[in-house]
Amino acid sequence: MKQKSTFASEAMVTWCGRIVSVVVTNLLWVLCCLPVITAGAATKAMYHNIYCLLQDEECSARSFFKAFRADCGRTTALWSVILVAGVALLADYYLVAYMNFPGRMVVIGLIFFVGALLVFVSGLIFPMLSQFPMSVKDAAINGVLLSIAHLPKVLLISAVNLLPWVLLLVSTKWFLMFGIFWLLGGFALIGLYNAKLLEPVFSPYR
Repeated sequence: MKQKSTFASEAMVTWCGRIVSVVVTNLLWVLCCLPVITAGAATKAMYHNIYCLLQDEECSARSFFKAFRADCGRTTALWSVILVAGVALLADYYLVAYMNFPGRMVVIGLIFFVGALLVFVSGLIFPMLSQFPMSVKDAAINGVLLSIAHLPKVLLISAVNLLPWVLLLVSTKWFLMFGIFWLLGGFALIGLYNAKLLEPVFSPYR
């Protein structure tokens, strides 16, 4: 009985430690995303911590900032390209939506296609960079190829990644009602879900 009690206590301590790691990682991600331009490096660092958690390695503020600083310039440059491309596509859509010309629907369809591809690739690039250091060019190419090869998984990842922002656009009230959830672990839990989903995708290349 004493042995069982000790085992249960150890399991409880382990789970409490993991919960604390998720909360710390989530809070650090939120703080490091506030300047917006550093969101790419913050997301890469978040995934680094998540994979460390899954592999029973150090998952702390120290490991987060170590991953954040590593290749921060390259990751920020990649995120800047994604951000500028997303803003440009959004501006193009609003411009074309209020115009009337032959082929208008084709142009809108093309904008949506490129936008979807951007979302798919974005959902893969930062988890991939946290595991496999590579150039911006290689990250973009591999992101496109893996998105095509694993489309069902990428669709699930994209849907979960977009969920908080769709909720914010549809109902700010409901988004704020879940504010404590997003602050204390929501985004890191989304990252954890994505990491588990991507495990069979990345494992052949480790």
